[in-house]
Amino acid sequence: MTFNHLAILDPGIKFFISVMAIVGPLAIGILLLILKKIEDVNPDKVRWR
Repeated sequence: MTFNHLAILDPGIKFFISVMAIVGPLAIGILLLILKKIEDVNPDKVRWR
């Protein structure tokens, strides 16, 4: 798969996409860790489906 569609973008937009590709999954992981910590303290507050 080639990434030619990214070649025409402005460098600022490329940087933003790169940063969000790292920060997005990291934020989801941190959110899950916080929810697990809350669940350890009070199991009735968090309901996992």
